[in-house]
Amino acid sequence: MNKQVLDRSYKSGDLTIEIHRIPTQHGYRLSVSAWCGEFFKKKDVSRHEFGDGVKVLHDFEAAAALEYQEHLVQMRERGVDHDVERYIDAALQHGEDSEPDHEVGDLQDYLRVMWDLLTPEQQSQFARDERVVELLESGGFDAGASPGR
Repeated sequence: MNKQVLDRSYKSGDLTIEIHRIPTQHGYRLSVSAWCGEFFKKKDVSRHEFGDGVKVLHDFEAAAALEYQEHLVQMRERGVDHDVERYIDAALQHGEDSEPDHEVGDLQDYLRVMWDLLTPEQQSQFARDERVVELLESGGFDAGASPGR
């Protein structure tokens, strides 16, 4: 599997947009993703398709923003009026209102509670997710090693 390299990351409204460059035999392809909370959209684009990169990104952002709004409507219809950003914002506010380390502590506590609620299959899926693997490796951990404290 080719290692993808983060080319750029930026915010577009509530969405985080990332562009990864993925080496191929013939140069590279791009993977563009957008997310906010549990919403995630991804599109792979060859460097030839990317042509007018500004237009491709603009079209992707517009489509992602529309899908994100539809996602929020569906969540409200299911009786869910929030997503993970609510908890991140609450932790941030706690850190601002008291001490900065409370933000990190709250996030750790949320993650531990969420982990306890996941089934073993969901825990495995989380551990294998490329975003999680990348974060583990950026912290100096071997994503394939047995977990330990």
